[in-house]
Amino acid sequence: MARTSGPQHGAELQFMHYSGIDNCFYDTQQLPTPPTTQDAVHVAAADHATSLQVVDLHTPGTHTNGSTSLHAPPLPLARRSYDESHLARHEMGRMAVACPSCAALHWNSEKIKQSSNARPRFGFCCDSGQVSLPPVPEPPEPLRTLFVADSEQAKEFRANIRQYNAAFAFTSLGVSIDDTVNVGRGPYIFRIHGELCHRSGSLLPAQGQPPRYSQLYIYDPRLALEERAQRNSNLRRDTLELLQELLSANHQYAATYRHAFEVLRDAPTDDVFVRLAPVQRTVHQGM
Repeated sequence: MARTSGPQHGAELQFMHYSGIDNCFYDTQQLPTPPTTQDAVHVAAADHATSLQVVDLHTPGTHTNGSTSLHAPPLPLARRSYDESHLARHEMGRMAVACPSCAALHWNSEKIKQSSNARPRFGFCCDSGQVSLPPVPEPPEPLRTLFVADSEQAKEFRANIRQYNAAFAFTSLGVSIDDTVNVGRGPYIFRIHGELCHRSGSLLPAQGQPPRYSQLYIYDPRLALEERAQRNSNLRRDTLELLQELLSANHQYAATYRHAFEVLRDAPTDDVFVRLAPVQRTVHQGM
């Protein structure tokens, strides 16, 4: 595209070219001297020449010869500079509105449409009281203290809680984990490929192999603690011992495997197995 013009001036000018398909062409140029009404400004396109009107940007809507014209049409939204100064910030307030049925906390805007601000009802938590779950039991001591205390032991436990959990797992996790999403800072993301299963090996380790997972619950408790401390040298030994005693006294599977250990100790035999049967739990429903 070529452009010719007559005498030039120092004002900033905008040249507007309107084609037959409602497209707009915008251009600005510094010209050293003002043009006259007789100045000819033309643009030569690839297949035709179209006359242009010269518009003074300092007086929007007015030609340089003083005649009135329409304002230049605005740029399409996609070509404008991003500006959100005209947008109002959406404020949801505090998540402090309790469900009257289950006491779960919500934002007020989450209430169902049929409820009011004075008596809000919610459907995300308990379906407005249709589902009633038993309260979550308090963890036994000293586990609760490890969760809430400010001692060095409690802080270290919370900082390494995933590793402590793995140290006392009864089964290994059979899964292909995708760690490519855990890049940089932020919370850990657990993403897998394929199916997930739990692997439970034999009650006793193979010859020459150290005990792992549920085998540690069949092992002598003192030797089990030594094995866990050796596998997790960065963890506190006193916390490992505390959790081992806690699970031995409170976990139902720990008692099952401990009984298997006693059977193997008192009557050594190769014909011993543990069968774990899942128990279905009923979800209580009420109005």
